[in-house]
Amino acid sequence: MKLPFYITNLKRRPDRKSTLLENIKPYTDLVDFNISQWGPDSKDITNKLLKDIDIKTYPHWKIDSDNNWWNRNIKLGEVGSAVSHLRMWEDAYNKGHSVTIFGEDDIRFSDDWLLKFKLTIDRLETLNVEWDLLYLGRVLQQGQKDKIYDKELVSPAFSYCLHSYALSRKGIKKILDVNFNHNIIPVDEFIPAMYMPHPREDIRKMFNDDSFVALAYQEEKCLITQIPKSTSGSDTEDSLEYVTP
Repeated sequence: MKLPFYITNLKRRPDRKSTLLENIKPYTDLVDFNISQWGPDSKDITNKLLKDIDIKTYPHWKIDSDNNWWNRNIKLGEVGSAVSHLRMWEDAYNKGHSVTIFGEDDIRFSDDWLLKFKLTIDRLETLNVEWDLLYLGRVLQQGQKDKIYDKELVSPAFSYCLHSYALSRKGIKKILDVNFNHNIIPVDEFIPAMYMPHPREDIRKMFNDDSFVALAYQEEKCLITQIPKSTSGSDTEDSLEYVTP
């Protein structure tokens, strides 16, 4: 059975899709890539659209803070991205996948990433390790320090970027059970809030799950990286702010 790999791609970004399709060619015999626009484009988001698809943003996201992510309203692109990841999780769970990779369309694969990933999953299964999330790539935030798990993996500290990560079926279920669809925040903030105490108490209270087990490849050993935003741009960060009604 092929390994399921969901990737979100905006219809208005055929340039990214074209590059992606070229990059995945060596792996299509072993990986089932499901590339689609899983959530709404930021340019199409309205209050009515969000109501129609049963999505509500967290109304208290903006706070008085030195953190530039927190002292502004959530952006339309962040809403669209969060919904895209949510819809991918739902589809994977409904199809009964035991292990699923999720990602975004601006990724680059390292040599032998697929073999290394499969060996990691096999090792975790052999050792009966219970896990929910495995980062294949990420950006460790400044001042944060991972905890060594073994020679290959770490228990990740607060990290941004969800361009490539895997979830177990159990992990997806835990995520879907916390009412994220009615408290949408940037998904880069949501996922860390599941596995560690978020710096913001309000976010911590909503989402922290002490049973949620996150692992990650050591930062210098990431299997998949993100194309620099200077090259591919950022549809999320370049979008307008959304004001919760």
